[in-house]
Amino acid sequence: MTNAGFELGLAEWTPFTGTETITSDAFAGANALALSSNGSGIDQSFSVIAGETYTLSTYGKTSAVDWSGVGLRFYDAQWDELASTETQINSTDWAEYTVDAIAPTGAVNGILWAWKGGDTGSTTLDEFGVSGATPPPPTDNNLLTNPSFEFSTTTWNAFTGTESISSDAVDGT
Repeated sequence: MTNAGFELGLAEWTPFTGTETITSDAFAGANALALSSNGSGIDQSFSVIAGETYTLSTYGKTSAVDWSGVGLRFYDAQWDELASTETQINSTDWAEYTVDAIAPTGAVNGILWAWKGGDTGSTTLDEFGVSGATPPPPTDNNLLTNPSFEFSTTTWNAFTGTESISSDAVDGT
């Protein structure tokens, strides 16, 4: 995530309407993003790996009664949208907001976005972040042969030759 706290203004972000501004009313640092007109917003793209879980986090507050929010969108190599998820910014005090999503099959591009609807009030956002964590492989995808010793030590290499099989098993015999 580049320029996550808006300390460099809107550098590295794509504004939606051109009315997005920088404010000193920041959660951290000197700057934050202020969205104050209908349809104002920003986005930033990043690369994704299909099947990986991504978490968008940010701090935000709003004085508006209209819908404001942040979210993630996933796209294939041709930039066709595959999936989207979002959360609403609804606190009048600074609060942390997170969105979790798994990049769907075929996803290679992601976009994090922020948007404000309506002409009243403003929404202020700061300290964006996107993190990813590769999930462990499914348990039914075990690459070991004879992992529970149901066939004695077949396919296993014994170190001393005195290894034995017990019938005191958690699963199987």
